[in-house]
This record gives sequence, structure tokens and C-alpha cells, in this order.
Amino acid sequence: MTGITSITILITAVSVVLPLSGLHAQQGGWQEEERLTYDDATAFAPPNNGKYIVIDDQNRVHVVWTDDRDRNFEVYYKCKEGGLWSPDTRLTFDNAHSARPVIVAGDYGLLHLVWNDSRNGNRVNPASP
Repeated sequence: MTGITSITILITAVSVVLPLSGLHAQQGGWQEEERLTYDDATAFAPPNNGKYIVIDDQNRVHVVWTDDRDRNFEVYYKCKEGGLWSPDTRLTFDNAHSARPVIVAGDYGLLHLVWNDSRNGNRVNPASP
């Protein structure tokens, strides 16, 4: 029988080191969990690995989520800067169901946000620069 007599598989591991200076990471493990919302409404982060938390170039932590505290699912935001969290800020104001926010940090401290909603009876993805 002729053909391949052996196969060599090479697996390379990649390690990424991120600066955690502003996050006060505990030595050797995760920080304790910290509750971010205190409203009785149903709140959830985006599914499917949506990017609902981001750290900008100033080491500020930005979080977006959806909840129904106003009797309609809307997108909310808060920021952690200097160890303190900002108040919850409602970002969407439409009668349509708004959900699945995704946030990314750009240059110069700009944040970019997209989400799904059903305004005008259609599923759309509004964007906010």
C-alpha cells in the first residue's frame, strides 16, 4: 500500500496580554462579581457572543444591555471610570422592541453602538456613532 505513512499536526498556542491597570485585577483570579442594575425589570445582555462590554483607550469600562423597566425593551448604558459606575442611561426611545446591543470602542474615545429593533414593523439595525 502506498500513500501517506505519517501525519504531523502542529498546534500553536497564542497568548495575549492585555493591560489591566485600570481594572484592579486580583492576583491569580477573577474579581468578585458586581451587580450593575438594581431595577426589578427583566434585564439581559446580548446572546451569541454579542459584544456588550468594552474597555476604551482611557481604561473606561462601557456596558450596554436591554431591559423592560419602562414596559418596553430598551437599550441601556453605563460606564465605569475611576472605580465608579455612572447611573443607568436609556439609549433607545421607540415603541418598538429594542434588543441585542453591541458596542465597540473606536479611536479618540468614540463608542459605536448597533442594536436590533422592530420599528416600522421591520427588523432593522440602527446605529449610533
